Amino acid sequence: MELPPPGWFDPKVLTLAHWLERDVPPADFLLGELISTTSRVMLYAPTGIGKTNFAIAMAVEIADGCEFLHWRGRRKARVLYIDGEMSARLMKQRLVEAVRRRGNAPTNLFIVNRIDFPIWRRSTPRPGNYTLTKSSNY
Repeated sequence: MELPPPGWFDPKVLTLAHWLERDVPPADFLLGELISTTSRVMLYAPTGIGKTNFAIAMAVEIADGCEFLHWRGRRKARVLYIDGEMSARLMKQRLVEAVRRRGNAPTNLFIVNRIDFPIWRRSTPRPGNYTLTKSSNY
C-alpha cells in the first residue's frame, strides 16, 4: 500500500480555532428547518405505523415546494425516495393515493423501488432487510 505524500494533510484543520474561523455556508432548507438539500432521512418504527404514507406525503410536498404539517416549504426541489421493502403494486397504490391527496404529480419526485434493482436481494427472512450485491451491469 502506497502512503500519501508528506504534507497532504494539515492537522490544524481539526482544531477548534480552525472550526471557529472556517467558512461554512448556511443550510439550504427545503422544509422548515427540518429538511435541507444535504439531508438524508430514514424513518424507523414498528410495522403498520404509517411510515411510508408519511414519507411519501412529505416527499411530494417537498418536491412541489409546499408546506407539510407545520413546516413551511421553501422552494421546489428534486427528491429521491428509496424504498427497499415494499412491493411494486403497493408502492404504486401509495403513490396514486398521495397524488390524489395532493392534486398533482410533481415531475421532480423520483422513486426507486426494489423491483427497479434486481441486485437488491434479501439477506435474511426478515422484511426490509436487504443487501446490495456487486454487479458488473451497474
